[in-house]
This record gives sequence, C-alpha cells and structure tokens, in this order.
Amino acid sequence: MSSVTGKFEMASSDAYYDAYLKAIGVGMIQRNLAVKANPTEEITEAYGRYTLKTLTALKNTEINFVLGEEFDEETFDGRKARSTVTQDGAKLVQVQKYGDVEATIVRTFSDTSMEVTYSGKDVTSVRTFRRL
Repeated sequence: MSSVTGKFEMASSDAYYDAYLKAIGVGMIQRNLAVKANPTEEITEAYGRYTLKTLTALKNTEINFVLGEEFDEETFDGRKARSTVTQDGAKLVQVQKYGDVEATIVRTFSDTSMEVTYSGKDVTSVRTFRRL
C-alpha cells in the first residue's frame, strides 16, 4: 500500500474546480486566486498526529489532525469549518462542514501521485499531484 505521507506538487486540474469552489460558497476573488494557484501539499505524521500543509505563492495553510477526530479548521478563504479525516486504505477522506454546507475531499495515494477529488453540492472536481 502506498504511503499517505509525502510531498506532492499539482500536475493537473480539471475544468470543474471553479464550479466546486462556487458550490461550497467561496467568493469570486478567492476562487480566481485558487484556480490560478499551483499548490504543493505536504503530509507528515508523527505519533498518530497528521499535519497537512498546502503551500502556494499567495498563501499557505496548515491543518493538524488525528484520524477520526473532529477538529476546527480555517479554510484558505477564511471560513471556519469543522472537519474530520479518516483513512480507507490508500485514501484519506476529509469531510468539512461549514454551517449547512458540506464538502468531501478524498486524497488517493499511489507510489508516484496523489489524486484529489473534491465534492460539494453535486459538483465534483479532480486535481492530480505528482509525488516529489
């Protein structure tokens, strides 16, 4: 099974990422910045506590979590969310809740890449990252 830890650089993004961000309530300016960004994600784990850093030229974010435990998260556009991350084999499944909006982010790992599927309000987008 592939490791869920590592450093990953975005290689491609489908045409639906803007629609996904709009569906979950991200404003137009923040959506435009997010769509143009070329993020790197770094996932580390120590003693059961995970850290996920998302690095871009404009803004860096970081979340810390234990699998299965709900935690507070501030999204890249400043919204407050309650999130839970679980592991299903070579997948990390993150469920974010902001008020009545729910989004699911599934990161699927292989030896060479990470595929991230974003879903919210019947809109799905896929971005692929290469393992560094």
